[in-house]
Amino acid sequence: FFDKFFFIDETTRDAVLFHHSPENAPTEKAKRIALLVQIADWLSSSERIEKEKEEVTSPTNEPLISIFSNITKIKESVKWSSKSLYYYPLKNLSFKLGEDAVLLPASAKKSVMSGYNLTPDYDYLWEAFIRELEHLSKKKLALELLLQLLEKYLWAVPQAAYLHLPDISLYDHLKTTCAIAACLQQMDLSFEELQELKQALLAKKKTKKPLFLLVKGDISGIQNFIFTIISKFALKTLKGRSLFIEFLTETVARTILREVGLPITNILYCGGGNFYLLLPVNASEKLETLRKEIAINIFNQLGVSLYFAIDWIELSTTDFMPDNISKKWSEVSEKVNQKKLSQYSELDLKENYSAFFEPFEEGGDKKNCAVCHVEITRKEELKKWEENDVCLLCDSFSKMVQSMCTAKKVYLSEGKLTDRIKEKVIKEYDGILESLGTRISFEPSETRKGEQAYFLPEKGLPKIPYRVVPRGIPFNKKEQRINDLDILAKNAEGDEKIAVLKMDIDSLGSIFRFGLGKQSTISRISTLSGMISRFFGGYLNELISQTPHYRENCYTIFAGGDDTLIIGSWNVIFDLAYTIYEDFRRFSCTNPHITLSAGIVVINKKYPIIRAAIEAEEALAKAKSNTKEKNSINIFGESFRWDLYPKRKAPEIISYLKNSKNLKTLNEYAIICYVKELLVDMIEKGCPKSIIHKVAKSVRGLTALTKNASKGIVDIPKVWRFRYYLRDYFKDKSKFKEHACCLESIYNYIIEKNFFSEEKDDAFKPSCILVAARWAELLTRKK
Repeated sequence: FFDKFFFIDETTRDAVLFHHSPENAPTEKAKRIALLVQIADWLSSSERIEKEKEEVTSPTNEPLISIFSNITKIKESVKWSSKSLYYYPLKNLSFKLGEDAVLLPASAKKSVMSGYNLTPDYDYLWEAFIRELEHLSKKKLALELLLQLLEKYLWAVPQAAYLHLPDISLYDHLKTTCAIAACLQQMDLSFEELQELKQALLAKKKTKKPLFLLVKGDISGIQNFIFTIISKFALKTLKGRSLFIEFLTETVARTILREVGLPITNILYCGGGNFYLLLPVNASEKLETLRKEIAINIFNQLGVSLYFAIDWIELSTTDFMPDNISKKWSEVSEKVNQKKLSQYSELDLKENYSAFFEPFEEGGDKKNCAVCHVEITRKEELKKWEENDVCLLCDSFSKMVQSMCTAKKVYLSEGKLTDRIKEKVIKEYDGILESLGTRISFEPSETRKGEQAYFLPEKGLPKIPYRVVPRGIPFNKKEQRINDLDILAKNAEGDEKIAVLKMDIDSLGSIFRFGLGKQSTISRISTLSGMISRFFGGYLNELISQTPHYRENCYTIFAGGDDTLIIGSWNVIFDLAYTIYEDFRRFSCTNPHITLSAGIVVINKKYPIIRAAIEAEEALAKAKSNTKEKNSINIFGESFRWDLYPKRKAPEIISYLKNSKNLKTLNEYAIICYVKELLVDMIEKGCPKSIIHKVAKSVRGLTALTKNASKGIVDIPKVWRFRYYLRDYFKDKSKFKEHACCLESIYNYIIEKNFFSEEKDDAFKPSCILVAARWAELLTRKK
């Protein structure tokens, strides 16, 4: 197998074969490397949770358990058993939707098996793996391609399932083992030193001797960089700027590893403007130099608009033990946050005094970019959009997005950090990346040697080598252009409006720090971050691009890390927000400790999109402050709790709520959706639109009255005015009597909970009905 597919030397082959018993390796050199791999394997394997003796079973009966099953201790009031296990099917990685969605685990173990055990699944997976390996091995099988191949076929294969809780994939174990081994190899430890290290691990001896560096990089200034542009050209450049942040993050991570001499496996996480790397402790001096060169390079080309904060902490082998690594993860994050408070401290103040304290621009009769306002001093840096002057960088962002719409591949080539740039020069985005050591583009280079082409996944299937890029652009193939806000507004149902959606995971920092408890290790953290990246970077992109309703009406500004920002036709955005929430809850095992919150703002098509994005961020913040558990959505300026609920049309809602006890099964967002459905159904069947205003009027002011109710003061006439306003619809001859009775039961439930019940924690806000009425009003407004 090794000789056929991997063109490695005998020593390396023997080291791999004998890493469980290094003393049996045939040569002294092989013994040393085998011992090194064994230690790396042990440090990576600190994540194994022993099963009870009676639970020891065959691997063919053990599918991979989702890491999200075991997240606890995030929300004090939430009950969740870590024994509520969810399982992945033993299939190759894909980002498919629906019944084929392998990233959405199942609660029934047998449902993810094609037979009585996993033997048929293993056989099929192995055959597919060999077929693709044979195809790739005809070319030069680079490490990154092999890593992608392992991820594709081993992401759902449990590691050591027969003895240990199978919640870590073989892929994640191999990747972290390789990262640790690469660091140990660079330390150039002797056989005797490695033996001493092994004995310390066997004796579970705590050691403070640093052997590794945990490095974090985090870009500061992202929001201003993306959104400090005028609205007229927002859609042409917003996406390009957000993609540039993703590319810049990866470029710097790759450059550091390449300069230090480490493989791609040592990227523990990369996305959302930050990365985590594992380096050997002897790389600290080189890292200092690289940090300075990167800072100088970015400053000279982008000024102070962006700053890449990079810092690190030392790790000993003890820090790889369960629970310790999560503390170090938080520690390095805090150190980077402190670094952000002294931006560009790497630059010599005397040498760069003029760059910091003298005017950035020349002034006078100079042109300014119509998009980002930067001064354009050279003719070669000037582009024309209609009658507007645009800088080379903004123009390149627009071209990037345009080329991405039809691209089937993305191109990457690696080089070296360029010499220090003495004079600020406006470059195209790929030129900036190239000067930092890695060129990434949707267009092939005519000059770069060794450029690698990566396929963009199609229909959820990654073809190796592949790159996951969040596209999500409403592109008109016939006219070869991106649908603008006017078209998105026109495509909206009812009122011609646009909506902006911002959503992210609640308490993600706490999840990484405390969620895994005593089982928090480097492999589990790597698994957790990797799965989140697959959802936001891969699955979410496919959800939008493979669903016509979303693909034609939604513009994904960014989707990566743990959050997303999407603009689109207002009613489509409302629908998409819950679909993302619903799929994420399934993805995270419906674990109440792992939830999403969202903020949505509805705007006119001429409203400044930059301002709307900021307001969406503010709406998200309000949603998160709604309750202690977060897990909320803010729409029309009001925040509500949400959760999974069965979608129903008006007739089903009426039937379901004939039993008023069923109201207890719903959440605030479900109530809003049900009231909206009832009102829209009434209007579509001929009811006057005044019904919306009557319903809204009946609840207006109730929120203020609930405050008095807590003091024992209840204004009875105002509380019970709903039936008065809708009195005509309760008559026997009214064809909307069932609708009215259903609405009244919802209203009465809200009143009883808020005014006459001692248990108000689960009470629905009266504004649920008000927001539902506003939603129905927009949907039924004629164009």
